[in-house]
Amino acid sequence: MLTLGSGSKSLNREINAWKASSQGSTARSLFSAFCDALDKGADPLTGGVPQIVSVDRNSPGKVLGFVADRQRYLHGLPIGYSPALTSLEWVDPLFNRMSAETLDRLSGAQHQVRDAPTVPGGIGRFFRSSGKSK
Repeated sequence: MLTLGSGSKSLNREINAWKASSQGSTARSLFSAFCDALDKGADPLTGGVPQIVSVDRNSPGKVLGFVADRQRYLHGLPIGYSPALTSLEWVDPLFNRMSAETLDRLSGAQHQVRDAPTVPGGIGRFFRSSGKSK
């Protein structure tokens, strides 16, 4: 895995922490490491919530919504609920599949867990510290 940019040092630290976990060999561990690096704020030039797209062999790319701290984010911005949002896939920092309506894990969705080290906080901390409300 090649990481570049101002946040690469903190991202690599989180990737290594996740490699030591039972999920270390999964793609979702890389995503969770990315979320952890953003959350910890070690790089002053990197922040906010992830802006996520999914690309696979069988379909064109698609935008995914993100749920953190009981808030919906789309394209990195907080967004209120609309029934139209249910047509998108929603994930949390552990890549659990989430409901756009309830902000809970989807019924029947596999439960992803954390066994990599973390620090207290939350991605919403970015918005609180920058003076923006959730």
